Amino acid sequence: MKERVEKFRRVLEKNNLKGIFLTSYENKYYVGGLRDESDDTYVLLTKYNVYLFVDARYYERAIKETEDVKVVLFTRNFYEKIKEVLELEEIKEIGFEDKNMRVFLYNNLLKNVGVKLTPVDLTNVRAVKDAIELFYLRKAVSIVDSTFKQIKKYVKPGLKEIEIKDFVESTMKKLGAECPSFDTIVVSGKNGSMPHGIATNKRVTAGDFITIDFGAKYKGYCSDITRTIVLDKVKNKQMKEIYDVVLNANLAAIKAVKPGIKIGEVDKAARDYITSKGYGEYFTHSTGHGIGLLIHDELGVYLTSEVIIEENMVFTIEPGIYVPGLGGVRIEDDILVTKNGCEILTKSSKKLTIIK
Repeated sequence: MKERVEKFRRVLEKNNLKGIFLTSYENKYYVGGLRDESDDTYVLLTKYNVYLFVDARYYERAIKETEDVKVVLFTRNFYEKIKEVLELEEIKEIGFEDKNMRVFLYNNLLKNVGVKLTPVDLTNVRAVKDAIELFYLRKAVSIVDSTFKQIKKYVKPGLKEIEIKDFVESTMKKLGAECPSFDTIVVSGKNGSMPHGIATNKRVTAGDFITIDFGAKYKGYCSDITRTIVLDKVKNKQMKEIYDVVLNANLAAIKAVKPGIKIGEVDKAARDYITSKGYGEYFTHSTGHGIGLLIHDELGVYLTSEVIIEENMVFTIEPGIYVPGLGGVRIEDDILVTKNGCEILTKSSKKLTIIK
């Protein structure tokens, strides 16, 4: 926890501030140690202390679950409590998360506390993972890999997309997931052209390419995997061609990953390959995103990103091709940056799986 706090203190120094007020779930948990996705708890990080402000609903948990944090109980008036702390710390200006501040909270801090509020960019502060985070992420990934093995045994003609979704999510929970890390995507046949389509009552039939995008949450950390499988046999040669193009784009992007380069180069590797095969216009999203406490952590793998890749960053590589009226393919892996390249955390086979 100390290393995490120091990351945020470097932001204090960079912005010449004495404190940062944290409101997002992910940053409150990362620094304060209490898992709470409500808007009713707050963290104030100063040069020497971390204050966790909670009401009676969270107080006992906060005492039990946190370390090296000053838990501040408030009843009706949170603003009085934070004003007391700021006066104690002799702080007249605090930073706040520029991407996560409610208007009424901002206005009330100005009105009732009288503190100067300065927006602070916290993008990618959590991008490099520590040992505990990597342990939890590996566990979350192992759950989806084990789930994919069960999917291959379960899927058969006649099942509804929604039934496959329900099976995926219940299996992850049986294997140790707290919950899915997002709403599972199951799209088959022509529905596959929708990258984030919703599982429907459509029944899967022989020849369907079925894209399944799912993730498990473990100790708050999210995994994310996509595999596209075929039911019974390949009936459409173009869909097989598309699968091969996406797979090779996935491999090209993974090969490009190494510390010291711009993350945009990873996107470029996948995008250039798909474009060279004539499908560039059908690759309609970025190549990947960070994963961690959020399923879409702020580390984006997109063409214009100039973020420099560092060891122990974790992100997805998920190129896809989506042709309206035909279908789609996406192949997604979770990648850990190593000293000289990367480790593919997701171990599920990417060879085209034909379900007989």
